[in-house]
Amino acid sequence: MTGVAGEGLEVVDDGWAVFGTHGGSPRHPVWFHNLMANPHVTVEVVVPERG
Repeated sequence: MTGVAGEGLEVVDDGWAVFGTHGGSPRHPVWFHNLMANPHVTVEVVVPERG
């Protein structure tokens, strides 16, 4: 899964919950359907340095 920068991420137990919207639409974002079809993903979290 790529291109979800700015989406919500939250640590849940020993994994992650990923939150995404489709701009307020009642439909899921396109990547949601890809994730449901193939739920085995690697999540990379990059935290910018504070300076």
